[in-house]
Amino acid sequence: MDVQATPASIKTIMFIRLLCGFYCDISANKIVTVLVRVYCVAIITLVMAFGIYLWNGIIGISSKIHFLFITTPYITSMVTNICFHGEYFSEFLNKMENFNLTHGFLSSIKIPISSLFFVFVFLQRFLFQMKFTFDAIGLPFRGVLTHASFILILCLMNYTAEFSIHIMFELLWHRMGMLRKRLEQDISTARILRDGEESIRENIRTCMRRYQHLLETARVTDGPVKFLVDTYIFITAR
Repeated sequence: MDVQATPASIKTIMFIRLLCGFYCDISANKIVTVLVRVYCVAIITLVMAFGIYLWNGIIGISSKIHFLFITTPYITSMVTNICFHGEYFSEFLNKMENFNLTHGFLSSIKIPISSLFFVFVFLQRFLFQMKFTFDAIGLPFRGVLTHASFILILCLMNYTAEFSIHIMFELLWHRMGMLRKRLEQDISTARILRDGEESIRENIRTCMRRYQHLLETARVTDGPVKFLVDTYIFITAR
């Protein structure tokens, strides 16, 4: 993926994901790639070790179950990221960019809705976990600052794991809107032509081909996305 050409919002998300241990291809340099992979493996190891340490310190079955549920999305996303070499998200962005170039749409990978949603949900989860921790869980820490720091990191890692799914759906939604507007413009233009009916039929066929191309673009992430979405639905509906 061309990182230099990536919008700032996507760069920020990819940087946060990388900090949380989700590998992505950021450079063609082999040394940099190896260092990034080593870093991600180290983060996974630390998170797993720290999770086991916290598990042993949590008091009560209900608290242990709650801890298991709030860490499952991160672990699931991490396993998926490893199995697919961290490429499904980058590949999706590349396919979206190629779709724009192929069909003459403006190159735009903006995620205003996902960005606002990220801030809102992240703060909501952070405050909820803070309240739950102080009300119900006995963690082996001392001091409010230590508690808050740990919960902040946990929420960041947890929500970052699923945030890429929101980005994908928003980008697809934007492309669907672009297809609709293009079809409306083409049909309006065709109506004033002498062979208007034939032009309208051709515009509809062209739109269907573009729509099919968009669906094929989305299918590059079928495997990991379906697995992650099913996991998140199960966790949310618990």
